[in-house]
Amino acid sequence: MKYNWKFRKKCWMGLYAAGLLIFSMSSLLRHELSDFQLGFCEGISMVLMLTGVVIIGFCLVKRENPFRL
Repeated sequence: MKYNWKFRKKCWMGLYAAGLLIFSMSSLLRHELSDFQLGFCEGISMVLMLTGVVIIGFCLVKRENPFRL
């Protein structure tokens, strides 16, 4: 099955949004999470946000708006 660029961009931007949400929730619940849980959530969110930044940069090189889905 061949996926087009728009579908991939939607998936990557969804993961970027999930990373932002995970980071926000882990920041709000910082005092209720153990150190391992907090580090795991922050690590996963950073990976997702960094991949989103790479996709945003790629879209800027292609001169298209990454936030227009």
